[in-house]
Amino acid sequence: MADAVHYHLEKMVPELEDLEKRGIFSKTEIKSIVKRRTDLEYAIHRLQPLKSDFLRYIEYEINLDRLRRKRKRRMHLNVPQKQAKREKNKLKGSPGVKEKTSLSDYSLLRRIHGLYQKMLRRFGGDMGLWVQYFEWSRAVGSSKALGRSFARAIQLHPTKPTFWIMAAAWEFEENGNMNSARILLQRGIRLNTEDKTLWHEYFKLELLFIEKVKERRKILFGDGANGRDAAAENVNGDEEVEAADRTVSLPGLSEEKGLGMSALEQDETIAATTSDEANVSSMGEKLTPMQRTLLEVVVPRVIYRNAVQAIPHDLQFRIGFLQIYRKFGPETKIGQEEIYESLRKDFPNHPTARAVLAERHLAGITPVDPKYPAALKSCVTEFDACVVEIPLPEMWAAYADFLAGQLNACDEENLKKYLKASLLKTYTRTASANLATPQTYVSWSALTSPAQSLTILQKGVENIPTSAELWLARIARAGNEEKEGLFERACAAVGGMEGRWKVWEEYLKWCVGCWEGASGNGSGQAMEVDEEDGSSSGGDDDDEQEEEEEEEAETSSPTLNSKTVTQKFETALSRDALGGTEHESAILEQYMKWSYRAGGITQTRALYDRLIAERQRKPEFFRTCVKMEERNVKDNGKGMWSAESVGRVRKLWEAAVVADSTDTATWLDYIRFEMDVAKDMQRATRLHWRAGKEVVDKDGFMRSYEAMKAA
Repeated sequence: MADAVHYHLEKMVPELEDLEKRGIFSKTEIKSIVKRRTDLEYAIHRLQPLKSDFLRYIEYEINLDRLRRKRKRRMHLNVPQKQAKREKNKLKGSPGVKEKTSLSDYSLLRRIHGLYQKMLRRFGGDMGLWVQYFEWSRAVGSSKALGRSFARAIQLHPTKPTFWIMAAAWEFEENGNMNSARILLQRGIRLNTEDKTLWHEYFKLELLFIEKVKERRKILFGDGANGRDAAAENVNGDEEVEAADRTVSLPGLSEEKGLGMSALEQDETIAATTSDEANVSSMGEKLTPMQRTLLEVVVPRVIYRNAVQAIPHDLQFRIGFLQIYRKFGPETKIGQEEIYESLRKDFPNHPTARAVLAERHLAGITPVDPKYPAALKSCVTEFDACVVEIPLPEMWAAYADFLAGQLNACDEENLKKYLKASLLKTYTRTASANLATPQTYVSWSALTSPAQSLTILQKGVENIPTSAELWLARIARAGNEEKEGLFERACAAVGGMEGRWKVWEEYLKWCVGCWEGASGNGSGQAMEVDEEDGSSSGGDDDDEQEEEEEEEAETSSPTLNSKTVTQKFETALSRDALGGTEHESAILEQYMKWSYRAGGITQTRALYDRLIAERQRKPEFFRTCVKMEERNVKDNGKGMWSAESVGRVRKLWEAAVVADSTDTATWLDYIRFEMDVAKDMQRATRLHWRAGKEVVDKDGFMRSYEAMKAA
């Protein structure tokens, strides 16, 4: 290892001498650079280097190169090579200008490339590292290296659509090489026929290309054009050679053996896109039949037909093509009609498909357009037919959502009245047919008076008693004196874990609020306790909160004592409610915060000691306990930690790492406590050693640990 490190350090000598000779770095700074690089080289040359070792080295070299560039600019040495070449005579002999780049101008970038390549040879399976390398290479303009790296990444990960898409986008956007971009995506689709993202991106690429060609022709042959030949816009020979060097040269993949050409590649229209006749660079003012065909959305339509054959039964996949079409304006109308026809044929009784077909009349039309009323009427007529043909809750919900969306988008008073009346009529018809969903009842109630709203929601909970959404809406509109009974009924009736959690969460908040009213512990103390988590409301919300409190004071508000609130929390944590579920930690956090407000740290400690003794808890619970201890120090200890508090927090962190010894965040917080609060560096070092043996993501842990030490 030492020989390899010294070999690489010796190779740096000419570069460092050049930096010192040009005055960019002083002799002392050069020594510091050598010392730092020596440490980093030993780290990456050990028997099992970590990703964090390479990333730390790369970060150092990037920062060093950034500093070198700044100093060059300050010393007036920063003249780009291409600019110097173009203005050679002008720059020659100018003070403070160097016409040729020296070794130090490119050695740092070359070293960073080398470090990335070495890291990717060892950790080539990490997609995030590849993406990071691509982004950096693109930022510094390393086009040739980027082309080679894309090819290597695709060879290692041929089934990952991300790399195919990134490579094609780079070819199209940076190199202007549409043929290479097409071929890359076609090969990607050949290997990943059922990948929806690749189909959509290839479809979008062809539409972007058509848009680009049309804009180019508008400049060349539009109004005021002087009839220049399109060939005059082409790059010169040297730049064409340079572009060829930058392209992604992807060899045959082992996964492609025996596959042959896909149906997409065999299509005559797709094959014609790479022919000389279709070459855009040779387009003159008069288009050939093939060139005209390419500009008429023919290729995207062929892609869509092939995509549907590959993935025939996915409705959202087809709607994705339609949404892409709409981004390119009315010129894609013929393609949109083809999709509508396929939806009509293949999904005749699907509510979502029928809703898309009904809404097509308003595509591209805004509420201020004179065509809007007639188009809206056509949509309503078609929706009316749909709900008769397909009497399903989803169909009625789609109809109501459409009307609600148009009502929100419309500003014209008469149209708003028409849409509101139509929406209310739709809700009534839906409920009469017993096809209303919980959202239907909630949305319906929002459009009516308070008395009607209460009636609608009551009918909703009677028809769908398992809906948490309906119960909460009903409770929100009830008087304070009946809320407790409604909450109890809701807890018993609501089905599903998520629904029960929503009801219990609101119930417990309401109970705490009633306790505050009874005990005189207003919301001020509650805000102080929750402030640490960033959940306190203040500032502009204070007035609204006071108004709500005044309104509640006008009605008889029930009061609950501490014993009753404790019983509610214990019931919520029982096995019959949410005990042992994924929501238990959130309830425990609420419980602990209320306990601190009700009885201070003494009651809170008694509570969490009892809960810990009952059974094993999750790390989140111990983290909440630590927060309560920290809050106590802030409130009562004036920021000074007592020996008892430190001992308790240590026990809590130990219990947390026992509960999940692989959790990186828990170990880091435990180490941070020992470093910043207990000031026990020996214990922190032992914890670091223990964590290194336990955590799964060792590289991530090391990066976070180094960042924590540097902070």
